[in-house]
Amino acid sequence: MEGRRAPIANGSEPAQVKIDGKRVNLVDRLELYADVFSKEDHKEILECVFRLRDLGRAGLLREKTYSEPEKWMRGNGRITIQCGCCYNFALKDGVPPEILQHDQVDLMPTILKKMIKRMVRWRVLPVDCILNSCIINIYDRGDYIPPHIDHHDFVQPFSTVSFLHECDILFGKEIVVLGPGEFRESFKILLPIGSILVLQKNGADLAKHCITGVPTRRVSVTFRG
Repeated sequence: MEGRRAPIANGSEPAQVKIDGKRVNLVDRLELYADVFSKEDHKEILECVFRLRDLGRAGLLREKTYSEPEKWMRGNGRITIQCGCCYNFALKDGVPPEILQHDQVDLMPTILKKMIKRMVRWRVLPVDCILNSCIINIYDRGDYIPPHIDHHDFVQPFSTVSFLHECDILFGKEIVVLGPGEFRESFKILLPIGSILVLQKNGADLAKHCITGVPTRRVSVTFRG
């Protein structure tokens, strides 16, 4: 079976920028899929996500698996749950942002491994794609992700599955921060509920991306190798 390809457009021409004197399409090789997971799948996946959240709040997950910063301003406080390996997001104790291969994090739950198998079986991901880590983001109203490029040590492609509410993901060689959760970008893609965004090549190597402040609760599950 194959997942249904959804259009990628924002009403404008593809994101063309000049790099070393050459015009480059920043979103070349981005792919968006729909109708891969059923409503029953959504229910089971979200039950797993919120069960992990509750275990994390209770201190029952390994040290680096669960993070819920204190919300002291708009957009600050997004919950993250990392399984398989841990990414150190910020400079801490003199250690720069990097993948922490040996830190204590929980393994991926079975339902998340089944998601990967489904995406491979439905040809959303190549058969030789080995995804052994994931990060779950739980957003409340106003939460966002600032402009960034994923660590190049992760093996491409990355895949992000969206739940509960649609949102925009923005791409650009440089993204202007207008305010908390507000950005000016080169290219914008709507991520519908249940959609899978496959991120690779220019969209992962050259373009920064970010999530604007969400209007209501949203969950995303991003798989990486």
